[in-house]
Order: sequence, then C-alpha cells, then structure tokens
Amino acid sequence: MKKFIFSFILIILMTIYASANPEIVFEKTIHNFGKVKPDIIHSAVFTFFNRGTSDLIIERVRAG
Repeated sequence: MKKFIFSFILIILMTIYASANPEIVFEKTIHNFGKVKPDIIHSAVFTFFNRGTSDLIIERVRAG
C-alpha cells in the first residue's frame, strides 16, 4: 500500500512539474525568399507563442 501511495504522489508531482514549463510554438519555422536581388533589404517575421504555464525567457538570439 505504501508503494501505491508513493507512486501516486510521484505521478501527481511529475504532472504538475511537466505542466509548469514554458513551451514555445512557432506559426512557421521556414521562410523562402526566392531569388534575392542585390541592394534590397529582405526580412521575415516569425510569430511565436508561449503555450506553457510559466514564463518563457528568450536569451542569446542569433540569426542563422
């Protein structure tokens, strides 16, 4: 019986911990500019959402 109660409490704690994490979700992850002409500035917007329940902190953003 003690093992059952311990397992039950452990499962509940793991569920709470897993649901409290931030989760980033992008609308799109790829953008094709097609043929790029010189001397023209190109840009793309990537919209994202935090679907988790805790704050999403973004650090060290790099272009690639």
